[in-house]
Amino acid sequence: MIIEEGVKEYLVARKDSNGNVTGSDTSYYVQVLYSLKCEGKCYNAEKQVVYSAAWGNGQSKFTSFRMPTRQEAEDLHLERELWIEDALR
Repeated sequence: MIIEEGVKEYLVARKDSNGNVTGSDTSYYVQVLYSLKCEGKCYNAEKQVVYSAAWGNGQSKFTSFRMPTRQEAEDLHLERELWIEDALR
């Protein structure tokens, strides 16, 4: 299950030799928060639950490499979404 996903901005202040901020460098990355969970139940002939189990890992995070433009990050994000849609068909 996807909890949150999107393109994020990474900003680093550029400083001169005196430590004064002179500008910034920006890059972009894709971040996805997700949870893997599997649940199952077994029923008897009377359709009563005789066994129930669940397994999951809580919440995990995927962070892509940094890219110089927002467009590159958005393209990667879209490509990832399309890949997941195809995989779930």
